[in-house]
Amino acid sequence: MEYPFYGRKKELEIGATCLSNNRLNLIIILGKRGVGKTYLVEEWVKNKKSIYNLAEKISYDGNLKLFQDSCSDILPELEDTNYNYRDLINFVKDDVDIIIFDEYPYMIAENDELNSILKSFFDRNKRKSKLTIILLGSSISIMKEIGMEKNPLYGRITEIVEVFPMKFWELQYFFSNCSFKELMEIYGFSGGMPRHLDNISRYPNFWAYLEEELYKISNIKNEVDAILNANFTQRGKYREIIRAIGMGKRTVTKIANFCQMKTSSLSNYLNKLCDSELIEKRYPITDEVRTSDTLHAPNLKNGKYFLKEQFLIFYYHFIDAHRSKFFRKKLTTDFIKSGYSHYLGTVFEKVSQELIEDLIEIDNLGYWWGKISGIEREIDIYGFNDNDDFAIIGECKWSDNVNPNTIMVKLIELEDNITFRGKKIKKKYSYYIFALSFEKKISQFRNEANETRNVNCYDLNDLTELLKSKLKNE
Repeated sequence: MEYPFYGRKKELEIGATCLSNNRLNLIIILGKRGVGKTYLVEEWVKNKKSIYNLAEKISYDGNLKLFQDSCSDILPELEDTNYNYRDLINFVKDDVDIIIFDEYPYMIAENDELNSILKSFFDRNKRKSKLTIILLGSSISIMKEIGMEKNPLYGRITEIVEVFPMKFWELQYFFSNCSFKELMEIYGFSGGMPRHLDNISRYPNFWAYLEEELYKISNIKNEVDAILNANFTQRGKYREIIRAIGMGKRTVTKIANFCQMKTSSLSNYLNKLCDSELIEKRYPITDEVRTSDTLHAPNLKNGKYFLKEQFLIFYYHFIDAHRSKFFRKKLTTDFIKSGYSHYLGTVFEKVSQELIEDLIEIDNLGYWWGKISGIEREIDIYGFNDNDDFAIIGECKWSDNVNPNTIMVKLIELEDNITFRGKKIKKKYSYYIFALSFEKKISQFRNEANETRNVNCYDLNDLTELLKSKLKNE
């Protein structure tokens, strides 16, 4: 069964432009496992003559044989004789429009000679060939290295396309009849990864999917290994570090203690995990100042590490944290469901930040945390502009009958203690509160000093309409 292609307007436009420029192209496509890279390229090359080659985690010669088999589908005479990559590409270059190397990092893991072969091919044929070569890979760090100056292919790349997970509102493409709450349940597991969305869409709802798939090795238990396999050869230490962060260890010291490692030896692992986009290091948004597209975070002690992939967050929260139950097959969907509403609280913060970006234009948007009177405090939504005094502050509550007045008291208290790189700067605030429902919505709040603040309250009905309008406008 062929499934429809959803979204990716920008990426489709890039593909259409590159494949119609009537010249030799080298396109790099990177993105995490399951994000839809191959599906995107299939959409690009419809009605074009192409060779698709999927590499495997085998030897250099083994992958060369796979490519020869792919080429022989176009030119059968190539089937029985041994050729190298250079010969094969030259044999087929005039018979196809496109050559696709999927999971390219596997092809160069043992021997990176193919990079030099492609360099030579592009140098020799740049004025006389109209072939497009597309390199795909799930190892973000390796695929990014291909575009760097030290790589032989540097300067020969037409386009680099990074494919990201679907936005929350885009889940409506897959689940047109689902409510906002149901979409949140799906997003809390999938994080917008099309592989998971596609799998879930084959079931009546998310919980039916989880009930059926929870103990199937292919879809959940071994997915963590598959994610690490795509990025690392030696996975042991990386798994331990990811587990530590998944268990809530946010600082270098706490991660090192959990993994029984020296802090001095941890930084290299953390940097590689960040490069692979499996984890991220966040700073309070007011610590971050951008100058000439460079991100400066002056107070490095304020940095915290977080898992970046929602599936991993789900896995470590519900499955790894209850390993004994899981391995004895005593971890039920009812158990997960009983804690899911609380779990969705932090997911709701992420979704609310995404929705904010559709409501207003703001230069910087993220989280804030810091110590006030010796106590660690946090703000779910904080944003500000670089060149004026406008700022937003907000809170997200995945619960019903929320009292917005109580929240406003807290937000006003916190705003008076916000500093920007250590300096207090007066801002004109706009307030946002997201909740499932409110005791009573308010549009204004009057503080003890009789000052009036404008407040934007969004409940489940408002959020549902936001999603519908976003889909309609697209």
